[in-house]
Amino acid sequence: MNNNWWIHVLVAAIASVLIVGFIKVAGAQGADILISIVLIIIGILFHFIPSIIAVHRNHKNKVGILLLNFFLGWTLFGWVGSLIWAVLQDADREKEKNGIRNVHESDEKECPYCAEKIKNKAKVCRFCNNSLS
Repeated sequence: MNNNWWIHVLVAAIASVLIVGFIKVAGAQGADILISIVLIIIGILFHFIPSIIAVHRNHKNKVGILLLNFFLGWTLFGWVGSLIWAVLQDADREKEKNGIRNVHESDEKECPYCAEKIKNKAKVCRFCNNSLS
């Protein structure tokens, strides 16, 4: 998990101060200010749920998800799209986690004669029939 929790607290505190300033200018007092602050913070947290999920899961595209969520999250399509993107598994990371490797990258090499991809254990190139030993 990310150890930068204090950044989130700082952003929430700054947002709260700004919100109080705007609400006081509007003429609200006492409990109205507190209720407004709580509702706005809950709304902001709800809005950034996809970004929070991406950061928590250490998604490789967390910056892209954050940008999509920030700029288009106010639309239903942008919010749902960033949520789906944040929840989807990174295929490469899942393969690494499960110990599955990409067969095409590790078990093949180029033939020195015709430059075609052949198996590492091949003794004769299947394309040009040249001996590799």
